[in-house]
Amino acid sequence: MDLIHLDDLDPRRRRKAEKSALLSKLGGLCAYCGAENPVTIDHVLPQSQRPELKHYWGNQVGACPRCNGSKSDREWLTWYRAQPFYCPSREANIRAMLGEWGLLPDFAEQPVHPSDGVE
Repeated sequence: MDLIHLDDLDPRRRRKAEKSALLSKLGGLCAYCGAENPVTIDHVLPQSQRPELKHYWGNQVGACPRCNGSKSDREWLTWYRAQPFYCPSREANIRAMLGEWGLLPDFAEQPVHPSDGVE
């Protein structure tokens, strides 16, 4: 007998559960600056450039409002490396996540930047 979860029947409940999972994906921290309890969802590869990835989990991370607003529709890696809070280990975490979802080829040729950010 197959059981149906209530979240599957109610789109609002399902989206709330999905958002909660996304916000905790990288340890419950902003994927970029490391702030605790991110409250927005950022599309790592911008929706404006990759609309087919709008609802793709592998392209979404929790981000604080400051980072999400600052990044906007910019290419994530160039934007991120220019930030004063840049951290190579967070870059590696984002790369690993994108790689798990098959999105890594978009920037695989670019090596991780040397550390001049806070670890």
